[in-house]
Amino acid sequence: MDRENGDQPPRAEGCVILLYDHTWEDRFELDALGAPIPVDEWVAATRQLGYTVEWTPEAVLTVGPYRGGTVVEIVDERGRSYVAVPPEALDALARLMTPEDYRMVREDIANIHNHEGHGATVIPLKARV
Repeated sequence: MDRENGDQPPRAEGCVILLYDHTWEDRFELDALGAPIPVDEWVAATRQLGYTVEWTPEAVLTVGPYRGGTVVEIVDERGRSYVAVPPEALDALARLMTPEDYRMVREDIANIHNHEGHGATVIPLKARV
C-alpha cells in the first residue's frame, strides 16, 4: 500500500475486500484479509450463510482507489466483520441490507463532499503515518 492511494490496497474492479477487524476499528485503515472477492460471489455467500449486512458510521471512503465506496459491517459467527465495497458495487448492498441501512449508506455517499451534510458527518479516511 502507498500514500498516494490513501493507504488502500489496489482495487479489483467489481470486487469487495474483507478487512482485518482491528485495523478498521482502531485506525479506519483498509487492511485486506485475502484476495478481492467478486461482488456477486460475496452477495451469494453472504445470503447462503445468513449473515446480516449493516451500515456503519464513519465508513465512507473519501480517498484512494476505493473513493466513493464504503465499509459495511457483517454480523457473522465471529460476531462482527468488515467489508470494503467499491463505488461500482454499492447497488449490490440493496440486496443484503435493510432499506434503512441502505438509505444511510446512500446518504453518506451523497454527502462525500459535504462533511456536514443532512444529518451525516463524513470522516475522511486518514493515511497511515
